[in-house]
Amino acid sequence: MPCASRALTGSAPHRRAGDGLFYIDADLLGVAKMLAGVRSDVTYPGDPGGPGSDGFERPPCPVRAGDKDVDWIPLVARAGWIIIRRDRHIQHRPAERQALIAAQAKMFRLDARHGLIK
Repeated sequence: MPCASRALTGSAPHRRAGDGLFYIDADLLGVAKMLAGVRSDVTYPGDPGGPGSDGFERPPCPVRAGDKDVDWIPLVARAGWIIIRRDRHIQHRPAERQALIAAQAKMFRLDARHGLIK
């Protein structure tokens, strides 16, 4: 649900932070920027926000490029966003795993052993 309508504001409606956003981690930044250009429900670290081709305005992402995973995971999970990442080393990083579990984050991990472009 948008939090504003075009009729009231004269501009593109905005999405609220909890409107089912997909947060794409920095390890998939190219994919994230491509998707954010056509979908307003996708964000990524350092995303300045902007219009999506679906008619909604994407809010700026509160996660900055370079923020540590253990810092942004609770923030993203609290907002209700779904995390998409490609970090194959997460099983060797107990602090990140614990942050995901403690925050009850929803996450998809893409298999990094295979290239995304084929």
